[in-house]
This record gives sequence, structure tokens and C-alpha cells, in this order.
Amino acid sequence: MNVNNKGPRNLYIPGISNARDIGGYETNLVENGIIKQGLFYRSGQINDITNEGKEIVNKYLGIKVEIDLREKYLNTGPYINGVDYFPIPIYQNNEYERFENLEKEYYEVFTLISKADINPIILHCIAGADRTGIMSFALLTLLGCDYNTVVRDYLFTNFSDNGIRDASNEFNGWWEKLNQYKGNSKAEQCKNWLMTKGLEESKLEHIREIFIEGYNNN
Repeated sequence: MNVNNKGPRNLYIPGISNARDIGGYETNLVENGIIKQGLFYRSGQINDITNEGKEIVNKYLGIKVEIDLREKYLNTGPYINGVDYFPIPIYQNNEYERFENLEKEYYEVFTLISKADINPIILHCIAGADRTGIMSFALLTLLGCDYNTVVRDYLFTNFSDNGIRDASNEFNGWWEKLNQYKGNSKAEQCKNWLMTKGLEESKLEHIREIFIEGYNNN
């Protein structure tokens, strides 16, 4: 199946809202760089996925891992045969603490992302907007996407039925807070921020290698 290589690749998966592939965006870490598709998907909750949706996930998207960021009482998966289920609960009403805290949660999520070439991932919360949004923000910024690209992905939720988001507060706050960390680019600042969560530099560099064709840190 051939698809347009521009991001975001919006997906129709019956029973899931706000689903898309973060691949197809441009990265400045290599010349003419593009984030690979088929490795990391973001969405709203998937517990209402239909049988047709499950077939799409298994047969056409090849997803092997589900990361569920919803509160613990909602972590009732697995929901799809053949997809390994990882509940990593982040509570809904701590928007202003998500950047500074959640060391364990970032470590677990990005450790799974570091294996996305073998086990492609779908990551979600309830709406696929806020908790999913900061994890996708962290991944795209680590991968060398610029502000306009990352905020475009964040605001794409506005085309779903999950409410309106804007970049004036939460998102811009994350972007500015990266300036607290060393680095000559937002990508390097983001890497150093994620390292404060316990993530090894080698693991973060491996994520870049598997998501960006031609990336080599040597």
C-alpha cells in the first residue's frame, strides 16, 4: 500500500477517534530528512474499536504495542489480540506538572519507542490530545521537527470530535521550558531534558536512527 509521505497521515480506524501516524514530517537532523511512517501512531482511546478496526490495526498497520496513558481505573486492556498492552497511567488533571515530573512514565514510554522498528506502537489517552500530546511533542522535537511542525501535530486534534486546543498556554510553555536545558537546537535541548528522566543518551540516539532515514550520530 502506497500513501502520501507528507504528515500527518490521518487514519480511519472504526471505533477509534483522532488516529494518525506521526511519520511524514520533515526533520532538520539530516538533509531533506523525513520521519518514517508506520512506527508510531497516536489516537484517542481504543476500547471501543470494532472488529473491522482490529483487522486494520493487525493486517494493514502492523501495530504490536499499545500504550495506554489513561488513569489506572481505565486500564482494562488488552483490547486487540496480537497487540501487547502496556498501561502507563498519567492522571488527567496535572497538566502543569507533566513537563517537570513523570520520570518513570517518560522512561517507560520512550523505552518502548526505542523498539518501534520491531514493535510499532499506538499510544493514546482518552481524547488523544493532552497526555498523548506531550509524549508526541517530546518525540517529534527529539527527532528534529521545528516549532511549526510540532505545533501542527498538536493542533490537528482540532479536526477531531475531541474539543479545541490552542498553543498559547500549555504547548508554548513546553517549548519555552526546553530553553532551560543545554543544546544548540531544540532537538538537543529535548534530548537533554529526556535524559533528566533517566533515559540513556544511547537509547535516545537509537530512536533517531530508527525514525530518520540516513541518521547517524557517529
